[in-house]
Amino acid sequence: MKKNSLLTLCLFLIMSHFNANSQVGIGTTTPRGAFEINSSTNGFVPPQVALTSIAASTPVINPQGGGVPIAGTIVYNTATAGTTPNNVTPGYYFWNGSVWIKFAAGDTSADIEDDLRVTIDKGSNSAQLGSLTGISGPEIWFFRDGQGVEAMSFTLQLPHNWKDGTTIYPHIHWVPRSSASGNMKWNLDYSWVNIDGTFSAATTSSVIVNGPFTANKHLLTDLTSGNVGIDATGKTFSSILICRIWRDSSSGTDTYSGDAGGLSMDFHISIKNPFVEYP
Repeated sequence: MKKNSLLTLCLFLIMSHFNANSQVGIGTTTPRGAFEINSSTNGFVPPQVALTSIAASTPVINPQGGGVPIAGTIVYNTATAGTTPNNVTPGYYFWNGSVWIKFAAGDTSADIEDDLRVTIDKGSNSAQLGSLTGISGPEIWFFRDGQGVEAMSFTLQLPHNWKDGTTIYPHIHWVPRSSASGNMKWNLDYSWVNIDGTFSAATTSSVIVNGPFTANKHLLTDLTSGNVGIDATGKTFSSILICRIWRDSSSGTDTYSGDAGGLSMDFHISIKNPFVEYP
């Protein structure tokens, strides 16, 4: 009896302390919020449950009456269950009052890819506008066969969210004007410089696309051999490339006997991951 009385007294004193102090601390006697867990070696493990569907609150219940959990309840789901679109996979979920919502988790170790598109619109060396075969009205620039060197020029600025120094990958979207065999050779000149830098002689990257080709077929060609990209060591955001895309139909390695229409240019780049803090 004496032991029971002592236990009751201890529980009373503990509950009195919690009621008198609205903040509760584990691992600290000075909690800085309503509830604080303090540890330099351990993590917080929430309740681990096996959900069956985002639309079913069970097996989680509200301990005050046994009904559905209160909105904001957080659990770690251990199960892979249910059918689309209500299926669940392992991860953290919170109950919003109607369904379970999974916390989004970004892969902070992976680069995020973006696509910079460039309009081909600055003609030189007699590159000419023309329509696709059998399609009148809209026109694009054609790099013609039998006309020697024909080219288009453009500029590209790397955006502020570009991951400085990462390789960029140029491509051209294009279309053969006629069905024919042979090989098409694309050439890209570029000079790249940072702000306050000085432009130097252009570098040329050439690739050969093997035929045969089909008229009016939308094609995508990497503009570096093996799609290795353009090295960006030392380059920073807002750096500028001056570029020229061109064809020399008199070249012995360009044997496609048709015109090649340039649709657009694009550069695949890596952008800064929003989940990572950068210096």
